[in-house]
Amino acid sequence: IYKNATLNKNPALKAVHDLNERSAFKLILATWVIENTGGPKVYIGRPMDQAHAHLSITTNEFNVILHECKETFYKLGVPDKEMGELMAGLEAQREKVVTGDSKK
Repeated sequence: IYKNATLNKNPALKAVHDLNERSAFKLILATWVIENTGGPKVYIGRPMDQAHAHLSITTNEFNVILHECKETFYKLGVPDKEMGELMAGLEAQREKVVTGDSKK
């Protein structure tokens, strides 16, 4: 996600990526995944709408993020059932994350 050229065309996303806070991002993402795949309530991030409102993420950018995630899950050998659960959980966040002009 950090190196994706399409995502980095969005100045707000690029600014976040340029902060190079990958460790913090990974921790927040890991706690989100744990909580949204049947684990305990451990998510440490802000609500999705608050965390992403300033980024003006478009529908296309959100689709790119989903594609990047799915590619990563394949590379890591995530089983189909769990991959489906993860992708459904990410998709469920679309309305909270997409705030850019191309949102339909």
